[in-house]
Amino acid sequence: MKVAIIGGGAAGMSCAYLLDKKHEVSVFEKQPMLGGNIRTLNKNTSVENGKLEKGIFIDNGVIEFDRGNFDNFHKLMKDLNVELEEVPVSAGFHYANGKHIYTPSRINTIGLGPIQKMKEVVKLGKILYDYNSFMVKTGLKGEKAYHDKPFSYISKERVFFWWMRMILMYAYSIPYKDTNDIPIELGLSMQRSCLTYPTWSRVVGGTYTYIEKILENFEGKVRLKSAPKSVSRKNGGVEIVLESGEKESFDKVVFASPPHEVLQTLSDPTEEEKKRFHAWKENKAQTIIHTDTNLFTKRNVNYFCADLIQKKDGDAGYNAFLNNLSGIPESKVKYSLAFNLEDELDPEKIIHIQKHSTPFYSNEAFKYRNEVIETNGENNTYHAGAYLGNGLHEGAICSAMRVSELLEGKRLT
Repeated sequence: MKVAIIGGGAAGMSCAYLLDKKHEVSVFEKQPMLGGNIRTLNKNTSVENGKLEKGIFIDNGVIEFDRGNFDNFHKLMKDLNVELEEVPVSAGFHYANGKHIYTPSRINTIGLGPIQKMKEVVKLGKILYDYNSFMVKTGLKGEKAYHDKPFSYISKERVFFWWMRMILMYAYSIPYKDTNDIPIELGLSMQRSCLTYPTWSRVVGGTYTYIEKILENFEGKVRLKSAPKSVSRKNGGVEIVLESGEKESFDKVVFASPPHEVLQTLSDPTEEEKKRFHAWKENKAQTIIHTDTNLFTKRNVNYFCADLIQKKDGDAGYNAFLNNLSGIPESKVKYSLAFNLEDELDPEKIIHIQKHSTPFYSNEAFKYRNEVIETNGENNTYHAGAYLGNGLHEGAICSAMRVSELLEGKRLT
């Protein structure tokens, strides 16, 4: 069969890989490069003015992957023979008033003396009740009990829940002010995993490496700067019209683009499709690679890793130290990735600004997610994307696996 895949990001390329040897696959990608929100500097994204030396690969996007929560991601990496490396991850929560709380992993690794270590443990004790309550209640009830419920259903104005909201912000690049509206189902497994000493991996050479691996033996077509103007389902098949006016017929189409683009592209959506996709909106986010260590020093932090930072206006941001996370060789330069902290950065120390377009994970939009999954294949139309699973790359890959199974493609074991 001829299969058109709209979108060349994680979901689209994973789907293309799994269907490639079974069907005649064509990938349509509107950007001049593949990867979607996978942006590995010095690979699919260039850095101007020589601000990043050659041979250093930094992701301006998702960096590390939890082995317990990204099972299908790790299956795909194994199948592609992509090298992974375990990375140490610890975090700090910084109040707007300058105080902080560290995770146990950070307390145990930054070389504190016995007295200071005890003080840090006492701080953690202040959130112990909320932590235990969250883990017990959500463990007993499970995700299904929270169907159609936003995070505000369980969130309280206390530090533990501020921290959980910041984790949602970090994981999905959603503005902190909107995290209370994120569906509990989307973030629950990821949040619980983050609280139980997870093991994290990174892709050696940057995340785009796995797209390179897919392309090595790919037999299908990849069309860059080629966004379909319209998609219609006719005569038992699919017709795609490009901006140039060129038309091409396919047997099946896979939408691996953000969900808010589905109705923009379909020229003949059914009433059911309108219902499933009408509430999805675009989320525009921006992440920054920089070398400004003042973010740390002004907070008396001498250990660099992931830091969640509360602002005085009730907003929040995060900063992730990349030298360890990205496997950068010993260097005097300290690289970081920041989100929503532009006002604290020295413009002269900014290396790269990346604008992302992602789904806006509102509870209203999310309520039909399971229906989208269950109706895959209707009108010769399939859907893949991070929004159809939990965790950005994990969701993309598990949804691609579902499509592959329906179309009798490759299975990952």
